[in-house]
Amino acid sequence: MEDVRDSILYVVERADHVWINPERLTHISKEIYANRPTIPTWDYTLHYFDATERTLYYLFVLDTINFCFWPKQGHQRWSIRVGGKELSGYYGLAAGLKGAFEKGYPLDDPTWLASLKIEDLEEILSGKGKLQLMEERVMALRELGTFFLG
Repeated sequence: MEDVRDSILYVVERADHVWINPERLTHISKEIYANRPTIPTWDYTLHYFDATERTLYYLFVLDTINFCFWPKQGHQRWSIRVGGKELSGYYGLAAGLKGAFEKGYPLDDPTWLASLKIEDLEEILSGKGKLQLMEERVMALRELGTFFLG
């Protein structure tokens, strides 16, 4: 922490347009604390959770391929059916990956991820329509697996 303070000292000593009003600091701190947002509860229906390291892998995999869900023009939007509901976009991805973790797909195995085949990911995320950029998702997951392998 001292390194940060030392590194900004030059700027702090010369700042003309920005400063901290110590008389208001306590008041605004209490106001921020009183109006702090509540942290939403974990959605167990859509997200995988087993209170182990596998949950971390789930989150890394989910975040790595959480992009671009719009279909190509004229194509059907990708979706999956989970518990009687049709889910697409992030929610479909989250639930689809949850199902894959529950079925035992080795998405928590860096070696498996590093050599992931497109057919495996297509099977995991099979549903209605075609999920865009599947090749890019596979490459991203391979990179994630390689990163975990060190």
